[in-house]
Amino acid sequence: MVINEYGAITDWPEGFFDQSQHEAEEILRAATLKRKSLSGKKR
Repeated sequence: MVINEYGAITDWPEGFFDQSQHEAEEILRAATLKRKSLSGKKR
């Protein structure tokens, strides 16, 4: 693991702390599907 001069880790190990990114992708995917399904319905 490498930490730069700003204290940021520049080379995370594979799979380390990637759960939040995966969850964000799932939320965006679900929102997109919902938006598409609602756009076909009249309000």
